[in-house]
Amino acid sequence: MIISFLALLNYNRNLPEKLKKFQEATKETFNKENFPLVHSGVDMDISSSKLESYPMKIVCISASLTIISYLAGASILYFFHPLLSVFYLILAALTLVVSMKLRCTHCYYFGKYCNFGLGKLAQNFFSKGEPREFRNPKKVGITAILSFGTMLIPVFIGLLILVTDMNLSNLGLLFGYILIGITPNFLVRGKFCDECMQGQLGCPSYERMIKSRDT
Repeated sequence: MIISFLALLNYNRNLPEKLKKFQEATKETFNKENFPLVHSGVDMDISSSKLESYPMKIVCISASLTIISYLAGASILYFFHPLLSVFYLILAALTLVVSMKLRCTHCYYFGKYCNFGLGKLAQNFFSKGEPREFRNPKKVGITAILSFGTMLIPVFIGLLILVTDMNLSNLGLLFGYILIGITPNFLVRGKFCDECMQGQLGCPSYERMIKSRDT
């Protein structure tokens, strides 16, 4: 009985120090660098308003939009030169792989279904990274260049085709790509991002989208 009392007394003496260590560890984990939106003053209810994993319906829609966009872009390059369409599809595949490596491995949805479906796919090829690296400017920049490159290359080639051979067929091909390959991605995926948990924890793309809505 006396031994138990002394042990409890010793534990209580060390309790403030343990609480202090826990507080410091928690503060380090949820600091402004790792979770900027949590410290931004925005009223958020992360646990109830955001998706832990996206429904398969949304994943299929996003995946379909991505595939359609790449195929539409490849078709434009095919009319310019068939070999270019092959290189374009290789670039598109490389973009997905690099995105999984540099972004998905550090994302909240690694091993889960994000709205793109890449979080689950990335788990099969890469190991989980550090969450704070999701905001690494170099990694964000590389994936942004590749992503926008695959989206804009068909536009430039389409314009080049129009310059060399201006007709309704080529004009329709370019506008068709813009309507099918670009517009839905911005409209639909913007809605999906509103449900994204990583967006609340800290995502440069989501933050820019929120700022653009406020202006």
